[in-house]
Amino acid sequence: MSKKILTLALAAILMIGVSVPTVSHAWYNMYVYTENGKSLNVRSEPRTGNNVLWTVPYGEQVTVDYNLGNGWTALMAAGAYETVYVQTRFLVYEKPKAKPAQNNTGSSSSTSGSTNPATNAATAKELNKIFRTYKRVNPYKITVRPVRASGWVNLRFAPSKETEVMATYKANDQVTVIAELDGWYQVEDPNTGMVGYMSNQFVAK
Repeated sequence: MSKKILTLALAAILMIGVSVPTVSHAWYNMYVYTENGKSLNVRSEPRTGNNVLWTVPYGEQVTVDYNLGNGWTALMAAGAYETVYVQTRFLVYEKPKAKPAQNNTGSSSSTSGSTNPATNAATAKELNKIFRTYKRVNPYKITVRPVRASGWVNLRFAPSKETEVMATYKANDQVTVIAELDGWYQVEDPNTGMVGYMSNQFVAK
């Protein structure tokens, strides 16, 4: 009887050992690249609001913990095992050589939305018109082509320059088109799975 109990106990211990997941981190470095050359806000939560902890200067290196896939990236705070958050669109893999000019001619504006009721009404009317042209297509790849080689192209929450920017892409980055609209593509990032809208003015098939 005691031998059977011992066998069951050993089996239970083995099952517990197998069920505990092994967590591994593949941290990597990126750099701050803001469209206006200013510092990047580091936040305590992945949202905007009154939660800014500190700022990181343009061009500074940061350590990425993971990408949330919703327009936010988790960073490792310097000198501590603490997770903080920044907007993904302000991070690039290569260290910027110089601050960009104040006027952005590389792509659509970085404005995330307007608080003006008249502007919001115009945006809704514009979106309704564009969404009526929505056509699902067999997925195909397109290549990002900003006006300037050093510029970027915005991935937006909806097909309008007045909507939130979810991410930014550099020249020669590729995304997958899943639908076509008047002046826009609905695309999916094959690396992150993020889906949004990109102006067809700044891409090439």
